[in-house]
Amino acid sequence: MPSTKPNTRSGLSGEARGLCCVLLADRPSRPQPNRFSKLQYGIIKVATEQVPTSEPSVADPDSKKQPVSVVARMMWFFPIVLVLLAANQFKVGVDLRETATNGVAAVAEITDFKRVDRADVTYGHVSLRIRMADGSIVMKEKMPLPYSLLHRVEGEDQVDVHVLKNASQDVVIDLVSGAQWRLALIQGVIAALAALMAITGIVAWTRYLKKHGDPALR
Repeated sequence: MPSTKPNTRSGLSGEARGLCCVLLADRPSRPQPNRFSKLQYGIIKVATEQVPTSEPSVADPDSKKQPVSVVARMMWFFPIVLVLLAANQFKVGVDLRETATNGVAAVAEITDFKRVDRADVTYGHVSLRIRMADGSIVMKEKMPLPYSLLHRVEGEDQVDVHVLKNASQDVVIDLVSGAQWRLALIQGVIAALAALMAITGIVAWTRYLKKHGDPALR
């Protein structure tokens, strides 16, 4: 005789299956967001917005306020040297002219003459023994002269000079004094113009770097 006892296991399994189907049908079909991915994205976004980069950007206005280049500052050495050279040449020219104008006339004996015509260097000097009107003797050893004016005194035994004691340029030779002080002033003018050009170029370059940024950092 067949058993009338209900199959409890199979009945429960059927109810469980039905309940699972209902729950699955009520769940939304869209997948759950990946919370770990969103967390990573948030950390990266905050880091990129708040942490500055090590290299300043050209478009960043704050980076333009930083020192643009060390080379631009070192370049100021050249106009400073040119200005000092110009000042020295102007002073030499004025002193030579003052001695030639206000000095005491005398006759000097050339005791030594040297002229060097090497390809790498050209220079020359003369040594003078000057007898003053009061009978005193003034010795001038190895007095340098511009190379372009040496030929005027070459081969001479005696030359006319002007002497101004206690002056920076105390002795000048009359044969070359006019050309000598003019040449010194011309050299001073050239050095001053070169210094002005150098200053203009450095100022323009510095302004460009402050406006557009250092090209080395681009």
